[in-house]
Amino acid sequence: MMRSSLLFVYAGTYRMVVEHGKRYLLRVVNAAMNEELFLSLSRHRLTVVGADGSYTKPFTTNYVMITPGQTMDLLLEANQSPHRRYYMAVTAYSSSTTVAFDNTTATAILQYASSNPHKSLSKPLFPSSLPANNDTGAATTFAAGLRSLASAEHPADVPQAVDDHLVITTSINELPCATGSCEGPNGTRLAASLNNISFVTPSVDVLGAYYRRIAGVFESGFPKRPPLRFDFTAEDLPLSLLLPRLGTKVKVLPYNRSVEVVFQGTNLVAALNHPMHLHGHSFYVVGKGFGNFHRKRDARRYNLVDPPMVNTVGVPRKGWVAVRFRTMNPGVWFLHCHLERHLSWGMDTVLIVKNGKSHGARMLPPPPDMPPSYSSSTTVAFDNTTATAILQYASSNPHKCLSKPLFPSSLPANNDTGAATTFAAGLRSLASAEHPADVPQAVDDHLIITTSINELPCATGSCEGPNGTRLAASLNNISFVTPSVDVLGAYYRRIAGVFESSFPKRPPLRFDFTAEDLPLSLLLPRLGTKVKVLPYNRSVEVVFQGTNLVAALNHPMHLHGHSFYVVGKGFGNFHRKRDARRYNLVDPPMVNTVGVPPKGWVAVRFRTMNPGVWFLHCHLERHLSWGMDTVLIVKNGKSHGARMLPPPPDMPPCMGAEANGCNLSGSCLERRLD
Repeated sequence: MMRSSLLFVYAGTYRMVVEHGKRYLLRVVNAAMNEELFLSLSRHRLTVVGADGSYTKPFTTNYVMITPGQTMDLLLEANQSPHRRYYMAVTAYSSSTTVAFDNTTATAILQYASSNPHKSLSKPLFPSSLPANNDTGAATTFAAGLRSLASAEHPADVPQAVDDHLVITTSINELPCATGSCEGPNGTRLAASLNNISFVTPSVDVLGAYYRRIAGVFESGFPKRPPLRFDFTAEDLPLSLLLPRLGTKVKVLPYNRSVEVVFQGTNLVAALNHPMHLHGHSFYVVGKGFGNFHRKRDARRYNLVDPPMVNTVGVPRKGWVAVRFRTMNPGVWFLHCHLERHLSWGMDTVLIVKNGKSHGARMLPPPPDMPPSYSSSTTVAFDNTTATAILQYASSNPHKCLSKPLFPSSLPANNDTGAATTFAAGLRSLASAEHPADVPQAVDDHLIITTSINELPCATGSCEGPNGTRLAASLNNISFVTPSVDVLGAYYRRIAGVFESSFPKRPPLRFDFTAEDLPLSLLLPRLGTKVKVLPYNRSVEVVFQGTNLVAALNHPMHLHGHSFYVVGKGFGNFHRKRDARRYNLVDPPMVNTVGVPPKGWVAVRFRTMNPGVWFLHCHLERHLSWGMDTVLIVKNGKSHGARMLPPPPDMPPCMGAEANGCNLSGSCLERRLD
């Protein structure tokens, strides 16, 4: 019998409670931005039955390797001793020994329902089958085990003949900087490319330009073969190959063509596994190997019977992968590496599938009343396309030509801050007898934290920010510098010099935060790794105050390890005596992410009941990477259940730890998931 699982949080670590003898379906998605992940569960095997929305032949394994953006359906048999607890562990797969990566290990706990979740049980068992971080063999073996179901009900319609052959190289590159002032190798700036073209995102979206025939936005000259032929996987490659061409080049394909794409990895700068993702189509992974692709030799070994059908596939380090699909979905489709930094560096392009002849084989036009996307600022560029799906009732024939779908007239305009504010104001806690709202009525610790966009000077004004500066971001005018040793490890093992516990509880610079014209002297933040240490079991109020430095924006602030009550929100500068009177201390919403309004403030309250090291950051990735983050450390309490859990004694060593400056007794710390 299939059951869904129950999840609850205790002492900061997720616990999945299962009933002995039951079978569970786990729907897993890798939502990480830059990490491919190994997943394993102690003493329990997992059976893969689906990947990227397509069925697979049941494949039982001790571990899973999943790339960013990929989804998998896993069956779990709850058949082990109900008197033990078991770690579910996730760690990064890094195919290169020269590239830094996040080498911590995240864990959750599987516990059987017959045991008391609050009782002090034996230490959870760690999965011995979790591969090492650089185990390319394990990643390859797992990928080779995936097969389409290929049954009568779910046939594998693999193209046996090919109309269009494409070979696309995936490369890391370098771009020169003025006076060698950048932070890449030899003062260069890191870039990435497909077929030696580093994609330049245009100011007008390619979809809109193609549909409306706006000239000059893109070129349809993406090459079907690598323009530079060389030994792609050789150890020593000429420096002249490192420089890519910049361009907005796309590939145009006719409707209803069978296409084969061979992604060929290269050893330029660093040989890595690249998870390539195609929008708008799924494809069959018909072949994969190491070294340079050789059509006559390698095509003989293709699986054209039951290859897996997915939309994301890893190109092996110093290897290749071949995929096939049919262009049955007319439109403008993004093709990119799903490691966010490689995407932002240019490892992407666009496939345009032209219209077919029938009405059902044509792109849908944008609705006439389609508004642009939401942005709280009128001065900051943003993605202004609108994503859509179609709701259709089961009584209608999905293949019949129906009327054009109705577009929602209630969708707000993209700069409608009033709509965003009204929606947020409508959220309330249930606050019932069964689900009470335990809002702190008194406060032990008051914090006020400004959220700001800043500027940092560049040598000779060579950067791309305002007036040649580099954009930064800060909390209380401190732009967070990520240390080489993780703060969690440094705090737990008392390693000095990694961070300072001097994050200010008030803005160090007092000014009219939301004024229109602010002095340029306020734009420069301080750089530092400053954290805030809080005692256990204290009621805390944090007021996030938005500022108008560089640009006034809505900042979604997120705290790991705790949820909090949003007790107040408003525009302008926060005034404690006036604004605190209007707090909702009865049924405010309890969340872990809250938007700080543009030129406004938000107040939250919570109790520090979860000892540990917790990241506090803006959830806009670019602001996080610019420094709008800090760390809250909650100290241990007095009881055994109010203390940080130690890392398991059998935690595997961190691969590449010394290269990252985290030689912490040869083991990785548990990262508590939020």
